[in-house]
Amino acid sequence: MMTVLYIDTFSQFGHTNLNKVFIQQFRNKGYKVSVIARTNYLEDIEVPIEDILLRIPETYYNSSAGRIRDRLLQFRILQFIKKRVSLRKYDIVFFSYFDEIVFPLSVIKGNLIFMNHSNVTGLENTLKRFFLKCIAKMGTILVFHETIRDQFLKFGITNVIVEPLGLTLPYDNDSANNRNLLNKIDTRIVSLDYRLKIFIPTVSKYQDDFLYKVLSNDSFLNFLILNKVLLVLKDKSIEINHPNICLLKSFLSEEIYQAVFISADFLMLHYPASFKYKVSASLFECFSNNKPCFLSDIDAFRVFQSHFNYDPYYNSIEKFTELIQVSLDRKDLIVKYPYNNTSLLNPSLETISSSMNQLTI
Repeated sequence: MMTVLYIDTFSQFGHTNLNKVFIQQFRNKGYKVSVIARTNYLEDIEVPIEDILLRIPETYYNSSAGRIRDRLLQFRILQFIKKRVSLRKYDIVFFSYFDEIVFPLSVIKGNLIFMNHSNVTGLENTLKRFFLKCIAKMGTILVFHETIRDQFLKFGITNVIVEPLGLTLPYDNDSANNRNLLNKIDTRIVSLDYRLKIFIPTVSKYQDDFLYKVLSNDSFLNFLILNKVLLVLKDKSIEINHPNICLLKSFLSEEIYQAVFISADFLMLHYPASFKYKVSASLFECFSNNKPCFLSDIDAFRVFQSHFNYDPYYNSIEKFTELIQVSLDRKDLIVKYPYNNTSLLNPSLETISSSMNQLTI
């Protein structure tokens, strides 16, 4: 049986579903999977106790460390692992996160695969490109889409494979429990008075002012009222008082976030054009739950255009308004069949198997 050592030195909540998908896919392929991650994170990614090889102590994590100290902590984590585990005994050592500067300095060796998140961003920088080329010499870089691989190739980094981000299990839709949770937050979220409910998970994250313009556009705000459309915004930077806009400013637990997500008819994901060479986990969240969405018209979203059974893309307030109107008119059809061929969005791990076979030839 092939063995995989799955390591997440970062152990970030936002990567929980991603880790669960890849660990399960390795198991589905018949690999024996052992896991190393942050002590308090192993339960989040649902690793059976018999598969836990090593727990990274909580003392290595500091949310306010800053970039330099955070890299120092990452280096110390790698040294902690090196002293306790023989990486060469595993057929695959899979790092689900890597810092392109820290890892070359760690001199880690083995049949290594490094999962790219936003590492490719800034390849034009000579220093970053040097370290990424060092990473490619240490092992194989895994990216989530061909367009990201092409960016690596453009700068002469060829040891790159592609696997999709992957779909998670749909969220548990316990309607009675969800309704109870949401009633405590804002009764409008579960009200039957609205024809369409749109959940916007973030407004200010990517420093783009489009959504601020939307929310200050009188014509659009009147459109919401006339057509009984409710916007549910998760953001603490917005200040607006409007009967058709529900603001969620406080922290949402995972359970409450999922309840809000499930209750919505559509999501709105607005990322700027600067969101390049990355894949949106929120978009894959929509794919996983068969939840339709509206998307800003950028290349990072357009690469998934063939999976949509409707037009989700907007580039202006007018176009966004038009999409909402179409969705009101065709709501039943769009909500029932928003996507196609989503099984292709799951990692097959065939590129990983092929790359490992090449090493043994």
